[in-house]
Amino acid sequence: MEDLSIKMDLQLSFVMSSDEDQMIVEDVLVGFDKNLNLLVELKHSNYEEKEYSSSIFMCMEEEEAYNLARQLHISLHELPTVIGDFFGEKYSGYVNPCCYDVHTCFKEILDFLLDYGCHFRIVEQPGKDDYIYYPSRPKRPTMVVDDCR
Repeated sequence: MEDLSIKMDLQLSFVMSSDEDQMIVEDVLVGFDKNLNLLVELKHSNYEEKEYSSSIFMCMEEEEAYNLARQLHISLHELPTVIGDFFGEKYSGYVNPCCYDVHTCFKEILDFLLDYGCHFRIVEQPGKDDYIYYPSRPKRPTMVVDDCR
């Protein structure tokens, strides 16, 4: 299994996090690995059972990331900041976001990259027993509409 990790000294950008007061927290981070591959990480941290913490990475090769940067009229090293700032601002209005909201942000970043014609791969780094966390859609209050016949 390849070791993917975002190198903090290579332009790490925080995008979004679920409610930090919970036992399970999801984060979206953007940065580069040691080979300058662009990574978007959906990090699942289980503070109660740490062995079940896991990550899902979008991994884009350096040449592909460079092509995206050219389309956006920015330098390669600005990519994490530009992506992080744009989606961080877009999701900043969420009060106490749940894990599903963070997954939605991660998916929206992937859709954005696909819209620009980017090629990338998804790499999972599971926890114990190949565990990967996928949240279910939260139960939101539903409106009851009277039938006006």
